[in-house]
Amino acid sequence: MATKITAAEMVKPFTVLVVDDEDYLLKFVSIKLKVSGFQVLNATDGLKALDIVRCGVIDLVVTDLIMPGLDGIELIRRIRGFSEVPIIVLTGYESEEKRAEALKAGADDFVTKPFDPDRLVARIEARKKLGTSMRHG
Repeated sequence: MATKITAAEMVKPFTVLVVDDEDYLLKFVSIKLKVSGFQVLNATDGLKALDIVRCGVIDLVVTDLIMPGLDGIELIRRIRGFSEVPIIVLTGYESEEKRAEALKAGADDFVTKPFDPDRLVARIEARKKLGTSMRHG
């Protein structure tokens, strides 16, 4: 006997990849996003993040800029080599130079630490709506 699937069960959850080498921030942002209704994956460095994005299950990336190995700017450049997934930079850098560098590399938005977690969620929601309207419009 076939099981009936509801429309809600067919909708893929919006998946956010959070990339930061600071464990406490990674956990804080992840919890905030989960309680806001997002599915969340984490990476503590750029190389791991790149592997996750390559799998194609990510709808949006939130990344720090300062990380060991592959930093955030290079991560953004490499992602842009194969994907248009929205990227929000979440960093302690406040300089216009770093903001410009991140945006030039392909970032879509920039949030400076310390930050209001509700504002980050609002920016993710805005990108989610933009992506949905582009797919259906």
